[in-house]
Formats: sequence, structure tokens, C-alpha cells
Amino acid sequence: MAKYEDAPPEIAEAIKQSTIIKEPHMPQPEITFRHGLCSASIFEQDFDRGGEKLTVRTVSFQRSYLDKEGNWQQTNSLKVNDIPKAILVLQKSYEFLTSNSFADAGADVEPDVAA
Repeated sequence: MAKYEDAPPEIAEAIKQSTIIKEPHMPQPEITFRHGLCSASIFEQDFDRGGEKLTVRTVSFQRSYLDKEGNWQQTNSLKVNDIPKAILVLQKSYEFLTSNSFADAGADVEPDVAA
């Protein structure tokens, strides 16, 4: 896991505990942050633009729930109690993407401003 050696301790721990379920022909997330039934997965995509290879990372958010038949499903809709959990997993995703060496150079990152 040398790739993540610059990550803060809590993100490094999340990387160690991250579970990836492989499905055929499905892109696999680089990492998934979970809290309760909410999760945010980071995916890496490579593009070729004018002969230059670009890597873009995206975040996919979902909430799991049991349907009437007892099967697990996923949605992007939130109940009021899911909002803090969603904020947490999205914040961890943002920290992961902006706090280590492979953060997108062209990403819109606001500068630190002293209050």
C-alpha cells in the first residue's frame, strides 16, 4: 500500500478496511468510505486527450436499504437521519482526493484562508 503512504491515518485505516465486491464487467472502486448504510466510492478513469493520458477520479454516492422482499437495493435518496452520514463519507472522499499525491492537478481546490 505504498501508494497511500501520504494519506492521513484515518484514511489509511479506511483503505485497509475497505471491502470491494467484484462483479463481472463492473469497474471497481479505488476505495469506498462507509458509515451506516451510506457509502461513497472513488473511481479512477483514464482518458486520452490529444495524445496526453489523463486520470480523472469521480465519487459515486449511494445509500443501501432492504426492499419489501428483504433484498438489498441502492438509492441516491436520503432520509433526514442519513444526511450526517452522507456528509461524513463525502467529506472523507474529498479528503482522500485532495490530501495525497495523486490529487488531480486541475481540480478546483479552494486555497486555505486564515480567519
